[in-house]
This record gives sequence, C-alpha cells and structure tokens, in this order.
Amino acid sequence: MLLTLTGAVPGALATDGVVVSHYNGGDWTDYSAGGVIIQPGNSSSGTARSASVSQNGFYTFGFGVAGALPIHLLTFDAKKISSSSAQVNWLISSSSNPEQFEVLKSADGRNFSSIGTLTAVDRQYNYSFADHNLSTGTSYYRLKMTDKNGKISYSQIVAVLNGAKGIMFTSLMPTVVTSTATLNISSSDRGTMQLMVTDMYGRIVKQQNVAIGTGNQQVILNLQNLPNGAYQVSGYMNNSKVGTIRFVRQ
Repeated sequence: MLLTLTGAVPGALATDGVVVSHYNGGDWTDYSAGGVIIQPGNSSSGTARSASVSQNGFYTFGFGVAGALPIHLLTFDAKKISSSSAQVNWLISSSSNPEQFEVLKSADGRNFSSIGTLTAVDRQYNYSFADHNLSTGTSYYRLKMTDKNGKISYSQIVAVLNGAKGIMFTSLMPTVVTSTATLNISSSDRGTMQLMVTDMYGRIVKQQNVAIGTGNQQVILNLQNLPNGAYQVSGYMNNSKVGTIRFVRQ
C-alpha cells in the first residue's frame, strides 16, 4: 500500500512519524511493517508505504511518536488443544511497540473478563497463551493490547467450540461498510457455505459460496457495488441457516 502526502497531517509533530494506517473494524492500527515512514511527522510531502497488504478495507495516514508506533496485529486465533484446554496465538508486526497483552474470555461473546496477562518482549512478534479452563460449549476470546504510549486497542473476537457442534458468525468488520468487510466464522464442521446478502425488504442482492474448515476463518465480502442502505448477510450450510449479521452500506 502506497500513500502520497500532499499536506501536513493535522496534529502531527516534528518528533512523530507518519505511517500507513488500516481500520480493523474497531480501531486504526499501524500498517507500516517493513515499509517506509515519513519523518519528520510535520512534513507536508512524502510517501508512506507498507510492505504488503493482506487485508481489504480502509487505509489512510496515521502518526505517532517515532519509534513508539501503535501495535499492528497481523493474526489472532484460538484453537482447542484438549478437552479442557485451548491455545490463543497472535502475531504482531515488526514495527509494533507493545507493552502488554491481556487475554480476555467470554461465555456469551459480549461480557469479557481477563484470564491472563503477558508482558511484551522486545523483538518478539509471536505470542501464545494457554487456557487450561476450557469449558464445554463455546468460549470466546479477545485480545486487549497496550502499547508503550499507553494506547489500548482490541482484536477481533474468535471462538472455540468444545464438545459442541455448529457454526457461528463471530463478527463482521466493519459494520458500516464503504467497500469491503471481513466476516469472521468459527466452525466445528467442514463444507461449503452459501452466503446471501439481503436488503431491508428481504431481497437477495448478493450471493457467494465459500469453503469452510474447522476452527476460525475469515471471509472477505466485496460490498462496494451495493446501494447505500441497511443489509444483512446470512450463511447456509446443509440447508440450514447458521448465522446472520446486519451491516450498513454507506
């Protein structure tokens, strides 16, 4: 991703660095890993570049104290490793400056509580946490990240199904869409899912078939050709509806 600066970024200081930022559905994150940062931060011209683009969505300029830029979460997942344990894994970019990670857990996907804290290690990008109190049913996990400037951001939600069969939509990011959105799915089954996007009158406006495996996965939805308005995306497998999430196209 390449962005060209044509004027100073409001609020950025000479001691800052200007980077490519990506919206993950809940927050703007640094996306400059392996790329080019514009310095000083109050420059009115220049080019910022990320090394690669692995996610569709919104990109713009962001800034932060040079050498202490926000955490960029590359991957976040959780998987069952035994009948009573699950392992949460995540990967951050090399340009991230984390201070602390807190693993959050929920039984309903809404009310989360902390189950463990990890102190970040300099130049360590892969992290994992073992939950040895995996309950029967569905457990939801989320990551709370604190960078060295004290800024807090959160990951998407992933789920682990333990002794439970089924498929669920854990999140759609963002829910206010201009072009694409990422649908997060957790499944205990394999198969082909039919995704249907319907408008407020129930009319099908888009269909897409995707291969589903066990565990957590992401599906990119291209929604840029839809007229502005309210919609919902529903998933069907084996002739049964498995999930629905609403969103707004603007």
